[in-house]
Amino acid sequence: MKPDKTIKLLVMFFLLLYPVLSVRGEPIAGFDCGRAVSRIEKLVCGNENTATLDAKLAGLYKLSLRFTQLNKRTREQQANWIRNVRSKCGNLDCITRAYSDRITEITGILDKHTRPIPPSVTAEKDYPVSDSPYCMIAGGGSWFTVNLNRDGPSISGHIEGVYDCGRKVWGKIDVKGRVTGNLADLYYEGGFTGQGWAKALVVLSGDSMHWQVYQEVRVESYEPVGEILEIRK
Repeated sequence: MKPDKTIKLLVMFFLLLYPVLSVRGEPIAGFDCGRAVSRIEKLVCGNENTATLDAKLAGLYKLSLRFTQLNKRTREQQANWIRNVRSKCGNLDCITRAYSDRITEITGILDKHTRPIPPSVTAEKDYPVSDSPYCMIAGGGSWFTVNLNRDGPSISGHIEGVYDCGRKVWGKIDVKGRVTGNLADLYYEGGFTGQGWAKALVVLSGDSMHWQVYQEVRVESYEPVGEILEIRK
């Protein structure tokens, strides 16, 4: 092989590898860290742990807003927490404690309006057929399924489906995680090319499963970010 061709191939390799490294190393908060302006936002985005806590809290907040009886209360409490707790922190330790305490608080509130996750549960949703040629390729519509098996605080299973009218087609993807109260905190491979882990929250209410992604890998993704699925009998 000629030297100049070898160099070109190496350059192409590192160019392909660079997005993988940058995605894995970039803290992903519940807001766009590229637009962080305030001192608090910069502290949150500057640390992977606090960025993850912020993303998880944002996911819990979105879950809470789906429950009519919690909507107004959640909005008021969150605004009060931002104004009177988080904004008064002057260092990373304070911010970490503030987020951890708020996550514990809102998880406890959700527990009162949800039910425990059983040893095995499967939920799914079908989406309407559209005129898109991708839907025809997918076989007539889109669908999304979540299957979970619980063993004490540990939980595992898979997600699968043909989502977004067939533009994102995939087989079973393994998920793992832990259960706190009635809340399942899951992680799974979040992209076609192994570019990192995505994270999602799940709670059950009545005959419904509430699915909420709170940390995405910023590449081609597999699944709906937020969805309410019907639990199979």
